[in-house]
Amino acid sequence: MTHIDTVSTRIALVVGHAAGMIDMVSLPIWVGALVVGYKYAPAEAGGLVTTFLIGVVAASSCLAPLFHRMSMRWVPALGFAGASLAFASLWFASGFLTFLVLHLCAGLCVGVALSATHGTIGRTRNPHRTFAYATIGFGIFSVIFVTFTVQIIAGTEPRSLFLIFAVVMAIAAAVNLLLFPSSQGAVRSRAAEPGAPARAPRFKPVVWLLIAGLLGMNFNQSMNFSFVERIGSDGGWPPSSVNMVLVAVAFISLLSAPLAVLFERKLNPVHVGMAGALLQAALSFGLTGSTTLAGYAAAACFIPFVMIFSHTFLFGLMSRVEPTGRAVAANPAITMGGGALGPLVGGVLVQILGYGGVSLATAIVSTAVIAALLLAAGRLLPSRQTAGATVAEGNA
Repeated sequence: MTHIDTVSTRIALVVGHAAGMIDMVSLPIWVGALVVGYKYAPAEAGGLVTTFLIGVVAASSCLAPLFHRMSMRWVPALGFAGASLAFASLWFASGFLTFLVLHLCAGLCVGVALSATHGTIGRTRNPHRTFAYATIGFGIFSVIFVTFTVQIIAGTEPRSLFLIFAVVMAIAAAVNLLLFPSSQGAVRSRAAEPGAPARAPRFKPVVWLLIAGLLGMNFNQSMNFSFVERIGSDGGWPPSSVNMVLVAVAFISLLSAPLAVLFERKLNPVHVGMAGALLQAALSFGLTGSTTLAGYAAAACFIPFVMIFSHTFLFGLMSRVEPTGRAVAANPAITMGGGALGPLVGGVLVQILGYGGVSLATAIVSTAVIAALLLAAGRLLPSRQTAGATVAEGNA
């Protein structure tokens, strides 16, 4: 049996992760393009992005339970190709209903591709490190994407964003068509031991607690990051300064994954998650309450950093406590499930309470996340030695 820790596989996984997570870096530009270019209200713009994320959640939720039973060889290529067509159609489209349908189609296609990608990352020898490498690739992609996208949109028109999305998805489809591993390569040894039952067991309670924590953190991430550009513009700062902040966000986010690799054996994943949730609340209040450009920029720059760093640790932990790959294959549903309501809820809160309502909601959700992770920590205590042995095995 061949393993999947090869250079070609890692290239496919990095490219698939970067394309599939494009919403994380493009949310402010995406919402801003819909508001400025198409004159949609904040709630309408947030609702369109939420529709895309709902499509990702639905597709990933359907595919993840089947991940350990079927071949994923052609799934990412087909998914990204479909997403490319949907985004290209948005470039030509008009009308809210048409936009809604095409956003949903794009989300379904991306969800299928990303679920196969993340499930395969979970089957590598060291999922924490592989996910971190994919995140590093995503960080590099983010810098390039933001730098060129803001310039292209400024020089042309907001709808150019969708053509850029289509090109990114087409490239991801081509790379995965050539390099994504076969189903035989996507079998992790300890998930397929001799005598193992054919039917995978149900998730343990600790898995659900980790899922709940990630859902909440991703909700906070998307709700705040969706309105970074709008908060900056409404704060009276020049568009050039706001765009520079978005570029700085991408550069600072580059540091999160290398630091996650560096501290892999030094930090407890659950503690990282709890600290991340606390920081999300603090940064949100800094983002919405700042009266200076420096304060706004400092808060905005570290919101994605905290999420990426925490997510890497929790992803690695989840792959150890649920070794069949189903939980991490559902990572897109977890990530986008938390993020799906963020833009919509954020838009409604902004219209009713102003930007301060976003920070208040973030504080409430962060409290719930910390509670869920505390319960998870208690359930992990009896198996700490076993988990440590598993980490040592994965790092061998």
